[in-house]
Amino acid sequence: MSDLKTSLKKLGDNNYAIWKFRIELELIQEDLFGVVSEEKSENPDPVWKAKDAKARALIGLSVEDGQLCHIIRAGSSKDMWDELKAYHARSSLAIKVHVLRRLCSQRLHEGGSMSEHLNEVTVLTNRLTAMGD
Repeated sequence: MSDLKTSLKKLGDNNYAIWKFRIELELIQEDLFGVVSEEKSENPDPVWKAKDAKARALIGLSVEDGQLCHIIRAGSSKDMWDELKAYHARSSLAIKVHVLRRLCSQRLHEGGSMSEHLNEVTVLTNRLTAMGD
């Protein structure tokens, strides 16, 4: 695995969109993205099994302990990927309203960092986009 994974912030409750983008890049770099994005064949070959094991390890090691409950029983890297997506990208009305309220209430405080403020607005906007709004 590359040294990039050491700088990858682990998935928590509030950083799914950024984590997903970065872990996709890491999986692509390691030539593993196919095993999480495509359906598993009836009889996977040993190469696919090895790639799946690496992708499972990469995903499992890139989430916080509190997120493991969503993927601990997943049988493949694709199952892990799909479980995390289902949990974090769910688009119920209550979650959309919560994120939209946070976005609308963002204020740059006196002496605050403009770049940090814009990053937070971008993160919230990306979360809404991921939910389909």
